[in-house]
Amino acid sequence: MLKNLYDLSKIKEDNYRQIDEQMVEDLAASIAEVGLQEPIKLFEIKETKELYVISGHHRLRAMKKLSEKPEYKNPSFQAFIIQGTTKEYQSRPTFINAVMSNSMRKDLEILDRAHAWQKLRTMGMKASEIANMVNKDKRTVEMTLNVDLLPEKTKQYIRKESRLKDSQIYKVAARYKRESWIDPIEMLQNFLNEKRQGAVAKSSTIRINPPAFKCRLQSESDLSESQVDQVMRLL
Repeated sequence: MLKNLYDLSKIKEDNYRQIDEQMVEDLAASIAEVGLQEPIKLFEIKETKELYVISGHHRLRAMKKLSEKPEYKNPSFQAFIIQGTTKEYQSRPTFINAVMSNSMRKDLEILDRAHAWQKLRTMGMKASEIANMVNKDKRTVEMTLNVDLLPEKTKQYIRKESRLKDSQIYKVAARYKRESWIDPIEMLQNFLNEKRQGAVAKSSTIRINPPAFKCRLQSESDLSESQVDQVMRLL
C-alpha cells in the first residue's frame, strides 16, 4: 500500500547498517531539489499503528534533517507500507525481507554486507541458502561472514581506511578466524604499506596478540603452565 505520510517522529528504526552521514547530506540536498524519488518501505503494526523501517534508513534520516529547517517543517513523503501483527513483524520472512532489501544495495560496504548476512545466519540459514538469495557463490558468502567476526577496533579501522580492497579484508578475516592471536590491524596496514607491485604482504611480520596467544596455548597444547610462561617470555 502506497501512502502519503507527514509525521516523521512516529517512524522507528531497527537498523543493522551504519549510517553514512555524507550520504544523508547528499540525499537531503537531492530531496530538497527534486523530492523523494523512491518511497521508504515501512511495516505498520496493526495493534499499535507503530511504523518500522524495512528499507530506506538513509532516506528517512535525510527527510528528518530537512524537517529541521523551517521551510521543510512536517514535509509529506511517500511510503510503501506493509501491515501486520507484532508477531508477523518479528517473523522470519519479514526479517529476511528487511535484510535483503538493504543488503542488495550496490553501495553497501563489506562490513554491512557481512553483518547483514550474519543476521540471516542467526535465523538458521545456511551459507548456501544465503548465496542463492543474494546471487553469490557459497565461498564468497563464507568469506564475507568471516569479516563479521573481526574485532570491533578492526572494523572501525576498515571503515576509516578507504584504500583497503575487499580481497585484502577477506584474507585478514580468514586468517584471524584460524589464528585469533594475530593483530588484524597490523596485517591490514602491511597491505597498505607494501609497494604496489602485486606482492602479497609478508605474514611473518604480523605481531601477535599476547593474551589471545597465551589462552590458545593453554587450551590447545600439552604445555604446562610454567612452559607456557616460558614461551611467552621468549616472544
